[in-house]
Order: sequence, then structure tokens, then C-alpha cells
Amino acid sequence: MGEASADVVTLDLLRAARETVRTSPLGVVRTPTISWSQTALPLSVSCDVHIKLENLQRTGSFKIRGVANQFARRPRGGHFVTMSAGNYGKSFAYALKHYGSKGKVVMPETAPESRSVLIESFGAEVERVPTSGLMTAVQRCVREENMTFLHSYDDLDLIAGHASLGMELLEEVPGPDVVVVCCGGGGLLAGVAAAIKLSGCHKTRIYGVEPEGACTMFTSFRENKPVWMEAKSVASGLAPPSAGQSLPVPFIHPSIILPSIIHPSFHPSIHHP
Repeated sequence: MGEASADVVTLDLLRAARETVRTSPLGVVRTPTISWSQTALPLSVSCDVHIKLENLQRTGSFKIRGVANQFARRPRGGHFVTMSAGNYGKSFAYALKHYGSKGKVVMPETAPESRSVLIESFGAEVERVPTSGLMTAVQRCVREENMTFLHSYDDLDLIAGHASLGMELLEEVPGPDVVVVCCGGGGLLAGVAAAIKLSGCHKTRIYGVEPEGACTMFTSFRENKPVWMEAKSVASGLAPPSAGQSLPVPFIHPSIILPSIIHPSFHPSIHHP
């Protein structure tokens, strides 16, 4: 089902995926949603703001949600390959170790070496290549080593797994006016947007946020097609080489009303010694 088109996404499909994620042996947790007032951070607007703490998730990010649903729908003991700058690769490698499978993570050379070391600690192989060569390396693994490609953002099972985050959010903060979601290749954004809109929250405005120097989704919307581009941002985890080719862009754009892709600069927040 990973390569199916976006028009097959239904609320029943998302509910089934959520149950798969909830009961996954990978130990996906229901992360807390807290009010901004519980933090020590300033807020310059008068409104109720809530934060979903996916940094407390198993493996440290939301990625394990999609990975749990992907692996639940693949044969045990497979030989898998993916491409990732770090967070998806970490969840992917964690799943490989749990299921006793073999696999490789193709990483961009710009990714911190510490991420490669962490992924390798789970027993996964790491191959580092230039960003422009990520997909070429993956295709070589599929062709020459008969590996199965699990996409890190352009996959229906992954997106449905990520939708579990949006469904949890609606139970904790019913009928939100605005939902802001980080946006790399678009997998999380597509999943959360699907959960919100298919649950009947048609008035909720959904915003994707990506770095100014890695605005693949914004550029894809502007050109009305998925694009590839070299990222120029310190936020490497939000800097995929492309927006989703077959699912995130087509699903988010025509099927879900997305008012804007916000692409802030990170320069003002970076201080050099």
C-alpha cells in the first residue's frame, strides 16, 4: 500500500493505522500536550497555545509512528533500505533491531557524524553520499542487493502512521483554530492534516513551517509540482532533498486546504562565538 495514491486516504484507514501504532511492539507512546503557560518561554500574542511534546517520543521524535505502521505491513526478516538525515533513520534502525531485520540508511554527507554512529549502534549499515546522490544510492541497493525501499516521507503507510499524532491532538485540544506543523518532505504534515480534516475540523487552519534555506514544500506549491533542491540550512532535519513526489504534495495541496507554508530564516537565532 506504500505507493498508493492519496485519494485512498479515509478516516477508517487512519483509525486502523492509529491502532497499529498504539499497539506496536516498538513501544510508541502517547506524548503529552501541554499549555504554553507551563513553559518559561515568552509569548507575544494573546491566545491559548498548546504544544505536542513529540521530543518525548520513543527514539526522540514522531518518526517512530510512521515507522511502526510501515514495518507492521512488511514481511518479517526483510532487507530494507531508506534515506534519512537522522531522525527517521534512527527510528528505522531501532525497528530493524527489534524485528531482527537487516537494513541500510543512506545519509547525506552533510549530516552530523554523531547521527551515523547512533544509527550504526542499532546494527544498521550507513552509507554517506552527497545529497544529490541519495536516491541514486537507494535505487542501486534495490537493484543490486534486492533490498526493499522504505521511504522516509513519501509513503502512505508512513503518513497514516503519522496521522495518529493528529488524532491524539484532537482528543486533547478539540476543534483547534490553527495547527502548526514542521514540514520537511511533507509526511507528518500530510498525516496531521488528513487526521484533522477527515475528522470534520474543516475550519481549522493548518500551517506547515520549513526553513527558508530548505523550502522544498513552499517551492513545490509555487511550481505546482514536487521539486528537488539543494538545502542551505543548519536545520538539517527539516531539509529533505525534495518534497514528496507522489503523496504529500498532491494530497496536501488539492485535497486539503493549506493556507500557507511558512519559511522563516534561522539566521537571527544563530549566534557564533
